[in-house]
Amino acid sequence: MEAHDETEKARSGLLGRQYDKIVFCGRLLLWSHVALALIIAFTFLSTRDYSHFAWWHRGSGSFQLVRALIPMSPYLVSGILASDFDTAAPARIYAFCVILALGTGVIGWTYVSHWVEAFSSWLDVPFYVALLMFCMVQAMAFALAADLLLDVENFTIE
Repeated sequence: MEAHDETEKARSGLLGRQYDKIVFCGRLLLWSHVALALIIAFTFLSTRDYSHFAWWHRGSGSFQLVRALIPMSPYLVSGILASDFDTAAPARIYAFCVILALGTGVIGWTYVSHWVEAFSSWLDVPFYVALLMFCMVQAMAFALAADLLLDVENFTIE
């Protein structure tokens, strides 16, 4: 009977550590998405021309928030998809966070270098259509990375 109790204690301690890892990984995913989404929103808003914008009008701040939601949308999609995967493997989470950071760097570079404007003029589409195209590609890349790195089919504790 005592051996059974010791086994149960060891198993419950192992489950507790696994649960702590899952909680840590979930929080890391959440806060990395929030931080990178804010970075890309500020990067996008810093590249816009506000010389013609009437800041004193009612609702002008709300309009800027709506403008910032477009580049933040891939992080929202990725965060929702990544929250569905519960993994206790920190290496997978770190690799996914590196992919998120690299994607943020690439998209931030396209905003700062005004590549989206050049792309929209090359395709002869409005700027926000080209921006939505970039955001859709980024969201698909993040979703693919989440599916490949975070989807653990047979999660077992050994």
